[in-house]
Amino acid sequence: MKEIADHLVANPGLILMHDDFNAAVEEVKARALDLLAESIINELPSEYPGQLRANMTNNRFGCDPFGSIRLSPTMGPFLNTPYQIVIEHISKWNALVIGIESKWNTRKLTDVEESLLTRLNQLLEAECTKNDIHKAAPQKTWNGEYWPVGWRDLEQGWI
Repeated sequence: MKEIADHLVANPGLILMHDDFNAAVEEVKARALDLLAESIINELPSEYPGQLRANMTNNRFGCDPFGSIRLSPTMGPFLNTPYQIVIEHISKWNALVIGIESKWNTRKLTDVEESLLTRLNQLLEAECTKNDIHKAAPQKTWNGEYWPVGWRDLEQGWI
């Protein structure tokens, strides 16, 4: 830090570029997240086609405050259900999380779906506790969407 401060004292004109430096740092973060999203989508098996959320800023995972990749299964018990696997970065928390989220304005769960999600939540909570990993509890969000098994922090404090 001292070296940077000494450099700024020797080059005071750089201080005027403060906003540009901050914007450049945010762009570097956004590009890294965009590359991560592209890599995840490219590695997904065909049973879980991934797509970026439609209303993202400039269609960029790294620019949206809640950039997300949504995975909708094309087979298995959650085929044609209102739920998707979501990988989301949340810029205000500097976090990357994964969870199961309902699609907007969807129907009530069937008993089978409710049972599967309840059991999945129990298994995830046990595994997270055993490995000292943070996992949020099931919840409804401000806009009525539902995270029936909460979400798990994949990484926090890196973006």
